[in-house]
Amino acid sequence: NESFVREKTLPELYDLVRQYKPDIIWSDGDWEAPAEYWRSQEFLAWLYNKSPVRHSVVTNDRWGRNTMCHHGGYYTCSDRYNPGKLQKHKWENAFTIDKQSWGYRRNA
Repeated sequence: NESFVREKTLPELYDLVRQYKPDIIWSDGDWEAPAEYWRSQEFLAWLYNKSPVRHSVVTNDRWGRNTMCHHGGYYTCSDRYNPGKLQKHKWENAFTIDKQSWGYRRNA
């Protein structure tokens, strides 16, 4: 429910930026819920206009369902994304270490 975003996610994002002043924020909120649920526009507006890192921070494009490959300092688009030609917008190719997991597998 929305209390998770209001009481946990957003306060932690604001704290992360204020305390550690990151150059990159990589979000992974593109799965089930829309950007409105995550209040992404509210956070990103603050991040790029009023935060202590507004002049240097870069974000990806995973800020709510159906936002990939549309917004962000660089595009993720999809896992293992490879457009096959030079792009006008910066992008990343997110790859796993092996083809079965995003995390450590003892028996890989």
